[in-house]
Amino acid sequence: MTTRNYDIWIRDEIEYLKNSGRMSRDLIYVEDNVHDIPRRIRQEVNPDFIVMFNPRTQKYEIHRLCRYMHTLELTLPFDGLDSRAIEYALYSRDVKRVRQDLEEHNARLAKAQREAIEDERRIKTKELFTYCMRHSDKETWDEGAYTTRWV
Repeated sequence: MTTRNYDIWIRDEIEYLKNSGRMSRDLIYVEDNVHDIPRRIRQEVNPDFIVMFNPRTQKYEIHRLCRYMHTLELTLPFDGLDSRAIEYALYSRDVKRVRQDLEEHNARLAKAQREAIEDERRIKTKELFTYCMRHSDKETWDEGAYTTRWV
């Protein structure tokens, strides 16, 4: 199939999917741009991929177009359509690497959360210790002894 016939077929498929309600009517098909990103995505990543612009989210999306159906493959996390789109699409195909990156990111988040809890615990303990040291001459503590500014 020639490039021109392929482009016509894609436009016809998108029109069919929109008219049948299988694709959102708001999506805008991106045939081409200055850097030839849609064509390069089809060549370098997958020939079934098409680029759509979603005006509701203001993001570019990559869809897989098959006979009479389509699937949203990924939403690009940046505003412009440039070579990062190709790199991101290639990156997202490597499931093992994506999973490893997610696990590393989650581990960093969990560590930061544990450190934040430990910092808060350290501050409260220091405040309680300071209070006790200032009021060590009393036999009983007043009512403010068991309240901190966080309670």
